[in-house]
Amino acid sequence: MDNSPPQVQAVRPVSKDNLDSPSVTPAPILYFDCHSNPATGKSFVLWDDIRLVFADALYVRHEAKVVPFMKDAEWMPLKPLRITAIPDVVLDIVVDNPSVRLEAAVQQIALTDTPEEATSQDTPQEDATLELTTSPVSNTPRRNPVYGLVEVAMENYSHIDHPDFRPKPKAPQCVSTADQEEDTNESTNNASENNSETAIISAQANNDKPAGTSQSHQSPQDHTDAATIRDISPIVVKAFLGDPKSQVELGDMYRVGDGVEQDFEAARYWYLKAANQGDPAGQCNLGHLYRLELGVDQNHSTALSWYKKAADQGDAGGQCYVGLVYEYGLVGAMDRSAAMDWYMMAANQGYAFAQCSIGALYATSRGVQQDYDKAMEWYLLAANHNLTAAQVRIGHMYLQGIRVSHDETNSLDWLSKAVSRKDTDVWSQMAMGLMYRYGIGVPRSDSTALAWFLKAARQGLPSAQNIVGIMYRDGQGVPQDFSEALLWLIKSANHNHPDAQHQIGSMYLQGQGVPKDYSKAKEWYAKAANSGHENARTKLSEVQQIIDERQEVSK
Repeated sequence: MDNSPPQVQAVRPVSKDNLDSPSVTPAPILYFDCHSNPATGKSFVLWDDIRLVFADALYVRHEAKVVPFMKDAEWMPLKPLRITAIPDVVLDIVVDNPSVRLEAAVQQIALTDTPEEATSQDTPQEDATLELTTSPVSNTPRRNPVYGLVEVAMENYSHIDHPDFRPKPKAPQCVSTADQEEDTNESTNNASENNSETAIISAQANNDKPAGTSQSHQSPQDHTDAATIRDISPIVVKAFLGDPKSQVELGDMYRVGDGVEQDFEAARYWYLKAANQGDPAGQCNLGHLYRLELGVDQNHSTALSWYKKAADQGDAGGQCYVGLVYEYGLVGAMDRSAAMDWYMMAANQGYAFAQCSIGALYATSRGVQQDYDKAMEWYLLAANHNLTAAQVRIGHMYLQGIRVSHDETNSLDWLSKAVSRKDTDVWSQMAMGLMYRYGIGVPRSDSTALAWFLKAARQGLPSAQNIVGIMYRDGQGVPQDFSEALLWLIKSANHNHPDAQHQIGSMYLQGQGVPKDYSKAKEWYAKAANSGHENARTKLSEVQQIIDERQEVSK
């Protein structure tokens, strides 16, 4: 009997959608050359060879059993990845079956009626949307006859290299951008509070990215001013055929609902496709979903792991967001020195949001000595890339006379640059709010200002939430409402906005809408002081003195 190892391995593709109901006409059998391990004599097929023929191959199975990668003595997959050859059987290559999905998707696009424009006031979206009902993610788990749920069986299958593959429920249809979420912390009370300006950049405003830069992570708010109907079929075709850039673009479209029905699960599906091919934009955008809790449970550690995958490839976006995680202590303690290092790597590649973040660090003396001149230099670099957040910050510095002469004309020029996408971009909405609040280029109106600030606040911008809280507390443009004020201030404070933390401390100190509580006032002032708020440091000392005196009296 010939015991020599097999020279070829028979395989056939099987759609993952038809695992339990095989096609009447089986796919043709193909044969792959086998390789032999001289030490063990075992034969194997290279996974790379399989992927060359079946670009959408997911895993290999024999009957109902998943065939794992070969492993070493420490149970680590051997490199290059390899599958044990099994003679005299036909192995199933489970594929994503792109042709069937593509045909259905393109047919659906062709049959879609004329779309209606979005009308939501809370999450304005100027682009018309096309409802694409063929979602790439099924909501019904498939059952393997031997191992139960396929999703559970796949958790230990080493072909899938990512932190969390299981689908999550959709998030509310309101999306903050990765970079927009973050903070300018412009104070609305007086110029002395402007040292509380901060920059949580995250969730990316790619509508602010210049052409030709390395900022490739598109924002879910990246819209044109005029509603348009996009022909997305070329993108769908390329994405199904495995092009990572098209997969990221399709993920962006699902995340914002641009040409398709908004679907965070589908966005995650396509980002994951690109990320598992090593695409840094897909990796970064997956990080945004986990950090911003879009369709998945919020998990900063998972977000950081994806950011680092992109950053390790030298990707400026990944470097920027690793810096953000360190700056705000999203995983472990805050480390502003490390944040500055990561921001610098990205800024040196021309990444505008990293430049803006460095400016904010200098403006707020977070990890570096306060230097408004350097802050302005970095803001200008970012603003030259048409970054709305930087334009708003510069306009605010001129408005308040921070290290520059008070100049409403210059302030109006910068804020006007920032309002070009006022209906969809939170920083544009922030700029409109400032203009109406201070009467810069428009008639002064607290009620109109509040309406614009609310647009940005509802999309998750902490600085806008802070201002909305202050306006409700002081009855500016709206009847005074301490409960509503505290609600918005807490939303902002939970993003480590120092002025919001300071304002909450003042409400407890004065008993505004809450029982007077010196201990809670001290707690909030301490948070603000640790975030660099100078006035909070003074208030913290005053409150501590009151607490000490009361303790002496009680003795």
